[in-house]
Amino acid sequence: MMASAIAGLIAQSILVQRFRLSPGAWLGLGLPLIALALAGMALFTTFTPFIIANVVMGFGMGFAGAGFSAGASLAVKPEEQGAASGIIAACSSAGWIVGPLMGPGLYRLIPELPFLLTAACVLAAAIPILARLWKLRRLRRR
Repeated sequence: MMASAIAGLIAQSILVQRFRLSPGAWLGLGLPLIALALAGMALFTTFTPFIIANVVMGFGMGFAGAGFSAGASLAVKPEEQGAASGIIAACSSAGWIVGPLMGPGLYRLIPELPFLLTAACVLAAAIPILARLWKLRRLRRR
């Protein structure tokens, strides 16, 4: 988890600041990285590849988190930004509720299942974002 947190810190404090991409571009980059990391966590059985998967997860979470927050903030009027911020925080909290409720049962069935199912859900969320980015072909923020 520390490797993931360090990567997320680097992603948000250095890379997101340096490369001025649109929120959609950050989501389009972050979500596939998260899915890749989750698949790696499911499939890798040794320590070093598992740590590398956690680093990839940290970068993906850092990129996607920045894109999600910025996109939600920019999508509303200035007087609605407080409410948007609250919804963003609620989404994060919901993940901390749903994951522990579902994860152990899935893990009991097949240990890789929580990781692979989450990877599939993340990829499903990424597809419309990537399709829109492809259609717009605009990655840079204006």
